[in-house]
Amino acid sequence: MAEKEQRPVPLQTSPGSNAGLSTPQQYVEHFLPEPFHPYFELLRFDHAKGYWYFWLPHFYGTLIAAAILKTPLSEFLRVNLIHIASLIPLAGVVLTWNDLLDAPLDRQVERCKNRPIARGTITPVKALLFVVTHGLAYLWLLSLLPSECFLYAIPMAIGSAFYPLAKRVTHYPQVILGIVMGMFIFLGVSSLGLDPLALSDVATGVSSSKSVGEFMSSFKSIYIDSPTVAVFYLAHVVWVIMFEIIYSHMDARDDVRAGVKSIVLLFAKIDGSNVQFKTRPLLAGLAIVQVVLLSIAGLLNGSSPVYFISTVSATSAMLAVVVCLVDLHSPSNCGWWFADGNRFYVGWAIALGLAGEYARVLLE
Repeated sequence: MAEKEQRPVPLQTSPGSNAGLSTPQQYVEHFLPEPFHPYFELLRFDHAKGYWYFWLPHFYGTLIAAAILKTPLSEFLRVNLIHIASLIPLAGVVLTWNDLLDAPLDRQVERCKNRPIARGTITPVKALLFVVTHGLAYLWLLSLLPSECFLYAIPMAIGSAFYPLAKRVTHYPQVILGIVMGMFIFLGVSSLGLDPLALSDVATGVSSSKSVGEFMSSFKSIYIDSPTVAVFYLAHVVWVIMFEIIYSHMDARDDVRAGVKSIVLLFAKIDGSNVQFKTRPLLAGLAIVQVVLLSIAGLLNGSSPVYFISTVSATSAMLAVVVCLVDLHSPSNCGWWFADGNRFYVGWAIALGLAGEYARVLLE
């Protein structure tokens, strides 16, 4: 009988524990046959809190659009159910592609070396098939939404494909990830019928172009049709950069050995194996920029005090808590603030203000 694959016992994610180990929870073994366990790990079901970071920008986008369009609650809920259903195939594409390209680096990082592709449990061919099948499932779910959603999914897909390579060539992979994940804001907005960047005009021009010149000219029709959405997008990009910087501290010392680039290491003082982090002032600056952008978005939208109390004021307080309390030299503490603290304190403060605006519109 073949010897059963050995995997380390998972640890719970908490301020005092080792966060982010890529191993399935023990109870899953009672429900899934052994061959499915590695795929369970690829989808990060063993620590699925990261799914919130996929869903929240979709949710923000639908809340913004619903308040602008006075969307009926039934339609708002229907669209969000589709977005929630799309999270698994979306994660299957993005996370598996990332793990596939990162496998050589993951083998040099303590926290990531037991991921299924890195340890050889899933072959590259099987991983690619996993990406394709989940990609098709995601496209089907996307077809249930307005056609504009496909236009915003294209740049998101291109950016997601490039992101795993970015850490090899630039110290700013967190910025690229922020730009990509911010696109979910546009996807959420367009799923209720808005076209914030007028990409439908671009698509019309591209489809009717008969030369390279006409094709390139089609992109000149891009314009910001909704400044509120555009500014909120930038605010979300800044937030992603901020929590990804916190996340990157977890592996920073291993990244030095592996040759991985990041903003954290760009701002760090490295002396052999000793790494001194200098990123807290940067985190504080990003927090200030995010709050300013959220305020501008509210002013452009003519938002009520509900928005400014929660999405601006409460978020300001929560960001201050994150910046002051996160222990950048503790991987477990950074893991907790990434997986739980930042999402709970900041993510829901933003959401509550947007939800309040939508509720106000519905009750008018």
